[in-house]
Amino acid sequence: MARLRIRHVGLKLLSIVVATLLWMVVTGDPVVERTMRVGLELQRAPAGLELVGAVPDSVAVRVRGPASRLSGLSPADVSAVVDLDGVKAGRRLFPLAPSQVTTPFGVEVMQVTPPALPLTFETTASAVVPVRPRVEGTPVPGHSVTNVSVTPSQVRVDGPESVVRGLAEVFTEVVSIERATSLVR
Repeated sequence: MARLRIRHVGLKLLSIVVATLLWMVVTGDPVVERTMRVGLELQRAPAGLELVGAVPDSVAVRVRGPASRLSGLSPADVSAVVDLDGVKAGRRLFPLAPSQVTTPFGVEVMQVTPPALPLTFETTASAVVPVRPRVEGTPVPGHSVTNVSVTPSQVRVDGPESVVRGLAEVFTEVVSIERATSLVR
């Protein structure tokens, strides 16, 4: 039995050395903190509501982890998620907690700035409005504009109720007839 214990002494010593080196590498990496701007994802937006006003596309997140892991971390690896399920019309405040930020393994979220996100929602409205052309320029001498038409002459517009309610018409992109000598489409 004593012979079995001393067999492969070289391999046993080598495994101890490798384990020690691995332990030193893992525990020798200092823990650091870093602040980065990351994308903001709005999920499960309810049907029939429109988001009104400016919405930030990113937030500041302070993360902590091993220096080697944070040095290779990019903003694409981290995202803040806000769940909009069940939201009602009006101004709402959504808290942003570290638990709402997705990160790779070994990276911990310490803080999210701003700590809350104010969002305003309105009911979706629809309206059929006329389309008006925008024409600019003048044709060459001897030519003139005789008829301006738009196809389609009306379009359906969907959007926030306050915007759609005040919409009397929509316009085309500018159509230039500068120095035109024939039909312009």
